[in-house]
Amino acid sequence: MRADRFMGGVLLLFAMATLWFASELRILPSSSTTVTTRSLPFAVGVVIALGALILILRPSPRLLGETLAPVLRPQAMAFVALLFVYALTFRYVDFRFGVWLFMLVSMALLGERRPLMLAIMPIACAAVIFMIFRYGFIVLVPTWI
Repeated sequence: MRADRFMGGVLLLFAMATLWFASELRILPSSSTTVTTRSLPFAVGVVIALGALILILRPSPRLLGETLAPVLRPQAMAFVALLFVYALTFRYVDFRFGVWLFMLVSMALLGERRPLMLAIMPIACAAVIFMIFRYGFIVLVPTWI
């Protein structure tokens, strides 16, 4: 089986799940009628679905084994495990701390060794993402303080 068709199928399933979960999001009565809490997840789901269809309809000649080899490396599997831990602890951990810790560990897992980057990037990402969600999208994210 060609790798792109397999990965396209997996991505298409992921896109369908994203669209289904997005349709289950509650819309507050006071929210805008044009852009709601469902807008961004729906847009992301549609883009993923389109990319998946392109992979399915126009696959490259690569085989599945050579495509999956980098994904099955220990660092990649540890990163996936880190994503699951982040998702499971999201409600219980301060958003800023969770994003900072996730960024710090994932950067180290993926090979970043420069101390300045490890010190600055996680803090900057946590601050920017928090401000975008809290003040841009006006989404209440879990905070301890």
